[in-house]
Amino acid sequence: MVALATAGADNLALVFNIAKEYDLGVPNRESILELAGELRPAVFRLARHLRQARADEEELTMSELSAMGVLLREGTLQIGELAAREQVRAPSMTRLVDHLESRGLARRSPSPTDRRCCVVGLTEQGTELVHANRRRRNEWLADRLDQLTEAERDSLRRAIPILITISET
Repeated sequence: MVALATAGADNLALVFNIAKEYDLGVPNRESILELAGELRPAVFRLARHLRQARADEEELTMSELSAMGVLLREGTLQIGELAAREQVRAPSMTRLVDHLESRGLARRSPSPTDRRCCVVGLTEQGTELVHANRRRRNEWLADRLDQLTEAERDSLRRAIPILITISET
């Protein structure tokens, strides 16, 4: 076990030495923190603009719109399942679903597999609202992307998997 750890450390040292020799810019904590400091406000500003580019006049909260997006993507779910996907507690999700249901955007129905539970799904109006919001936000973003060069758009395309990885960890 010690030999493996030593071999791993030796390999890591070799990689860093090669990177230094060829000036490959071995990232240190300071440069990573600097990158994070530049990326964070840009991501926040972009997210704020996208949140503001909404098609709903319902004045729904971001939590409500997010839960509706999950229901559109995954179909009907039990409240506990929806709460887990949204990383909130079931009582909070129950209140959120109550609000969506009172506006005609979601509907509870008996679970087909468990008579003790109900499932929640979007109504036609809820589905249309999610699609309209996505269209509006895509249009807003497409207008900005249209102002970039093809090389800049290609850079963004290549960054998408990285941003997804960061957002899912």
